[in-house]
Amino acid sequence: MYDYLKQNGFLWYEISNWAKEGHECHHNWRYWLRRPYIGLGPSAHSYVPEVRWATVRSVRKYVEALRQGRFPLDFVERLSREEVWREVWMTGLRTRAGVSVDFINSFKGRQNLNLLHDYTKMNLIYLENNNIFITKNGILCSDRLIANIWHALEKV
Repeated sequence: MYDYLKQNGFLWYEISNWAKEGHECHHNWRYWLRRPYIGLGPSAHSYVPEVRWATVRSVRKYVEALRQGRFPLDFVERLSREEVWREVWMTGLRTRAGVSVDFINSFKGRQNLNLLHDYTKMNLIYLENNNIFITKNGILCSDRLIANIWHALEKV
């Protein structure tokens, strides 16, 4: 399917998403690039750096809270530095945006790049223009690849 879509003018932009140039889902890019977004209504999720929250799922409880003058909050989470690091790896490698080497250095230090050489040799990731990207082969095992990278870099 990868080759068929590419040959027919579609661009890969996220693990399971392809589109003609200029027709990517801009809504989802906000999640993948960790840009702020506000959700409205029951079960809506929102994010501003580095805080994420959601409203209650139940329409009845949502309306009831509003009628009582309360914000219908279900949860709030403040992301730690480590959680931010994990999210950037997960979302970055899943997209054509990749993961910035500068980002890696700012969080874990330059020595960590050596840990990624094996994956480059295995043709699972590649380095270009100071970013790390997943390859066609890497897409097929992306969940395991990302988990392995997290695990290896956490030890450093």
